[in-house]
Amino acid sequence: KGPVESSTVVGHRMVFSAAGKSIFALDRSSGKRVWNFKAKGNVLASGALGGGAFFIGTDDSNFYALEQNTGKLLWKFKAGEFTGGAT
Repeated sequence: KGPVESSTVVGHRMVFSAAGKSIFALDRSSGKRVWNFKAKGNVLASGALGGGAFFIGTDDSNFYALEQNTGKLLWKFKAGEFTGGAT
């Protein structure tokens, strides 16, 4: 929870990264939460979409790939340094 730093809109869903550890998708029509993923670090940057995944980095150097429709973790890796800023 916290102020939303950035967002990406995808079809019928809007995907937000919050200024906290929560990454979530809201239904574009209703505004209801579709999924929520808890990252290990704070999300301070915009994510990117591609190939059915939402990619985003966190301030503890982890970089995540989440399935864009469900929020399920596809993979993550330790980037070796802070992954803030534009993804």
